[in-house]
Amino acid sequence: MTSLIEYSAINTKIKAMQSRLLNLNDYKNLAESANVAEAVSKLQYYKNYSVFFKDFPNDKLHRSYIEKLLIKSKFNDFGKLYKFADLKQKRFLNLYFMSYETELLKRCLRNCLSYRPLDIDLSEHKTFFNRHSKVDFESLIKADSINSFLDSISKSIYYAPLEAVYKSSHSSIFNYELCIDILYFKTVWKSKDKMYSKMNVKILEKFFGTKLDLLNIQWIYRSKKYYNISEAQLYSMLIPIYYKLDETALKKLISATDINDFLKIFETTYYGMMSKKILYEKADIESFSAEIMRAVNLDSVRKNPYSVALLNSYLFEKEEEISRIISVIEAVRFGYNADRIMSEILNINKNNNGRRSTA
Repeated sequence: MTSLIEYSAINTKIKAMQSRLLNLNDYKNLAESANVAEAVSKLQYYKNYSVFFKDFPNDKLHRSYIEKLLIKSKFNDFGKLYKFADLKQKRFLNLYFMSYETELLKRCLRNCLSYRPLDIDLSEHKTFFNRHSKVDFESLIKADSINSFLDSISKSIYYAPLEAVYKSSHSSIFNYELCIDILYFKTVWKSKDKMYSKMNVKILEKFFGTKLDLLNIQWIYRSKKYYNISEAQLYSMLIPIYYKLDETALKKLISATDINDFLKIFETTYYGMMSKKILYEKADIESFSAEIMRAVNLDSVRKNPYSVALLNSYLFEKEEEISRIISVIEAVRFGYNADRIMSEILNINKNNNGRRSTA
């Protein structure tokens, strides 16, 4: 009863926001666009994006500017939930905020190391970022060297580990990003136990634990498929936290002789067996991982509708929606037809009554 009272108000807010998320017909509408300009113009007719894409300048049809506006939409939704949340719910949102912080850190880092200006506008959210982050994002976005990048994060938890990477002999973009990811997941994994109820701790453990396991699986998969990486190197790349993928299963995947051997071993793991229950066709690891995370979110909301699960699920759905919009617009840019975009880019099989399927 307590959770029903605590979450009824914000659940009503979330359900109203969910009603504005794009559906299959909306994605099909975008996919049928003749060009990028037409696709972008259609976004102004959806409530979540109308304010950001109204009067869109025709000379700004490049991907980075479109992403900039979509990111503003994401922060806007997060801000709405934060204003509506009570103190307990804000504790979770503060934890979730770190994912946005690390995403921006990595974007700034990539652009800094490639000497490209970063087209991100945080002006509307400056007060919020200043209150919740110790990263000086105003300076970070302008950083044009690794030294200025480090200066802008000097008061944050990211400084010491990233400075260590900088001083090491392995200061590639991959190592910097890996360092950020590992720090993020270690922090989240430790912080989840500070949630107020056992139910919410369990929900977050399932979500983040599954995400951690799947990231480790994806990194091993990619190393077997695309790179020649030693087992020792692989171990150093992985997040040292285990959920349903125990250390024994992880060692077997790492020791796989090739990609086919990896897939055979994978099928015997918890996630390999889980994939057979939720997928309609054989999936690649990335598509499979996305389906697993959707299944975990839906299951958590179904079992615990008045909990942190609905908050977490909405934020996950919003990030997925932005990723799909970008994928559709880029596919339109390269001349893909609507059927190909729906089946190959969005992995939606037109013959299965709208159910998602993986290619």
